[in-house]
This record gives sequence, structure tokens and C-alpha cells, in this order.
Amino acid sequence: MARSLFVMTALASIVVGCVSVGPTQSTPPSAPPSFGITTPAPPTGTPAATPSAAITAAPTLTVPSVAPTEAPTIPPPTDGPSLTPAPSPNAIENFGAGTLLFFDDLSDPASGFGVGTNSGGSVGYDEGVLRFETSGDQAWLWSRRLLEDFSTVVRVEGVFVPSAAGFFGLLCARSDDELLGAVVNTDGGWFFLQLGSEGATILTSDPDAGWSVPAGLATSVALDCAGTELGPMRMQVSLPEQGVAAIFDGGEGPVDFDRVGVYAESSTHPWSLAVDNLVAYGGTGELGMSPAALTLLQHVPEAWRADCFESEPSAFETGGVASVSCPLSDVGGKSNAADYVQFDTKVNMDAAYQARVDNWAVDPTASCQTGPNEVSYTIAGTPAGRILCAPQTAGIRFDWTLDSLMILSTLTDFDGNYGDAYEDWLIAGPE
Repeated sequence: MARSLFVMTALASIVVGCVSVGPTQSTPPSAPPSFGITTPAPPTGTPAATPSAAITAAPTLTVPSVAPTEAPTIPPPTDGPSLTPAPSPNAIENFGAGTLLFFDDLSDPASGFGVGTNSGGSVGYDEGVLRFETSGDQAWLWSRRLLEDFSTVVRVEGVFVPSAAGFFGLLCARSDDELLGAVVNTDGGWFFLQLGSEGATILTSDPDAGWSVPAGLATSVALDCAGTELGPMRMQVSLPEQGVAAIFDGGEGPVDFDRVGVYAESSTHPWSLAVDNLVAYGGTGELGMSPAALTLLQHVPEAWRADCFESEPSAFETGGVASVSCPLSDVGGKSNAADYVQFDTKVNMDAAYQARVDNWAVDPTASCQTGPNEVSYTIAGTPAGRILCAPQTAGIRFDWTLDSLMILSTLTDFDGNYGDAYEDWLIAGPE
């Protein structure tokens, strides 16, 4: 049995207007955890507008069309700042959830997430976000939304802004009696967890992962869940904009899923969490490519195509038509992964690129061969697009546009080696 590392401070739930509150416990319970029998009490908040909504408290964590005739060129190298590589994380995997189930900007208070108040705090729609307000330090809550059908694989992603130190993440389930998911915290750690009627258990964790999850700033977090219809239960937590991920592989769980949720927990008081732009995808786990992705794949260097798979254009970037991701470790690349996104217009491609420039701001004083930079580049002396080379949470990233094909591409190198990434960029296309 996995260790239980939670401290029970307020076991509370609101499910279609019913509230249950359990006793306070000041020390971690022994395994298996036992938190006592809950006692019904009158609701202290308004339940969600639809009976599919639920909010409950969760346990506390203690712990161009043709190939260019010559290589792209950028300004000659100059001395740039050094970068200390972070430990190499997993590359983000595609679990096969490719059908959009919902994209909720949380402007509609009846969109389906649970709202209300209990001993752990309150959850409510607030000017376009789902806001969690905890009642004290180490207080926790979760809120979920039902899907319209069951999916063997689900992916849910959202943007989180914690006001101060705390934990937050995402959940997947097919009943409210047992939810699985993962959270990150503002100290940069990740935790896979299981929530049940008797409490919570950490399945696996890395509190010292060193991810960048700062308080007061927006962080995109994603959770992928694959049900046991495909084998042992698998989950993946990732920071999509930073290209880092962790995997839980091998365990019992539901065959498929019909609900997703959000988890919030404070480490200090007062504390709040704003959640925005929640998007969910479903699927069967099959990794075949759509016609649009197959067309895009033809612009990837031929030597890299064997391991490429279709991914989803970001829901937060307008105009993405298709996306493919290509691990490079087994096909001769010096970097870890290459990603290509086909856009419908140059305007939308440029807007997506500019958002990345804003997110990974650098001083354009070096060269991508040696350090951070953001500059235009040419092919055969003709302006071709722009390129951003920047440090990220783990390693570095190159993002560049190709105006003639309206493709925005990314190279990720977890070792932080600008020279290696630059060599890959010279052959990366798009072709």
C-alpha cells in the first residue's frame, strides 16, 4: 500500500446540496488512513446550478513548401549568459485523447463545476474564473464537472494563479467515491494522489522536482489519465508551456472516466486560487493521425518522422489546425523533442509566437548558438520568420515561425545546451 502523507484538517463535502463534516486530526494517520464517520449537517453554501456539480474538501499535503537551399542564418555568436541545467524530466507523452469535450472559460456560472461553502472554504465563479478561497492554512477543497460520456483516456488542462504558497492540480474519475489525479506546489514539486471516502494517499511524488510554479503568476497544468481498459492505470502531470512532465505508471483504477475536477490546498492563510480556461479532451487511446496532421508531418525532416505522433494544438492559441510532436532521442537528434503546429493564418501564428516571446522574455543580445536570443532569421538571404531561444524551467527551448508555411515550431533541450539545439534547428525545417 502506498504511504499516506496527509494531515486531516477538515473533511468536508458538498454533493448536490449535502454537507458532511468530519473530525480534525493533527498528525498523519497510519496506513490505511481512518478519518472517522462523517455527520450530516445543513449546507452552508449554494450548490452548483446543475446536479452534475460537486465540490468537496480534499486531504492536506504535508510534504516554406520546398526545402530551403541553404541553412537558416542568424546574427553571429556573442558571449551569452550561462545556464545551469536542471535534472532531465520526462518528455510529454500523448495518451491519445484527441476529441474536444469542453473548453470552459468559466464565464458562465452554470457551466457545471460545483460551487458552495463548507468548513474547508468556498468555491465560486468570479468574473471569468473559478475561485477557491480556503478557510485557513492546510485547508483544502475540490470541485468537479461531469463529462457527457465515458472516455478511456482523458486530458484536462487549465491555467492556475495561486495567491501564495500552496498546492493545486487536476483530477479524473468515474465516481466521487474515488478520484485520481496530480497536483503541483509552489515549491516546484509534483504529487500523484488518490482520493477516497476514507481519505487520500500519495501514490508517488517528487517534492524536489524543481519545476517553476510561482505564486502570483499564471501556470498551465495538464493531467492525462488512461483507464484500465488499456492496461494498468496511467497518469501524467505536465506543465505544457514548459515542456516538463512526470508519469505514474502501473496501478489499479477505473476502466474509463466521466468527470474531471480541480484540487486546491493552502499552505498559508489567507489563500486563494483562480482557475481559468479549463479544457478537456477524450479518446480511446488510439494514436492514429488525422489528415491534417499527416499533411503537417510531411514538413518534418524525414529522418525524424518515425517516432512522431499527433498532438493537440493549444486551446489557448487561436487558429491551430494540426500539431505533431517528435521525440528525437532515438532518431539522431541532439535535443529531446520537436513540436510543429500548423496555423490557419499568419496573423494567428504570429500572435501565438508573440505570446511565447512574452512568456519567455529574454534580452536579444546573444546568439542562439551560445545563449538566449530573439531575432529574425533568413533562408538564402530572404527573411523567413522569427526565432526565440530561451531558458525554461528545465533546460532551454527554441520557438520559431516559418512565414511561408504558417508553421510555428519548437525544439526542447532539457540539458540546456544551446549549441546542440542550434545544430538541430539548422535541419529541423519545417521543410
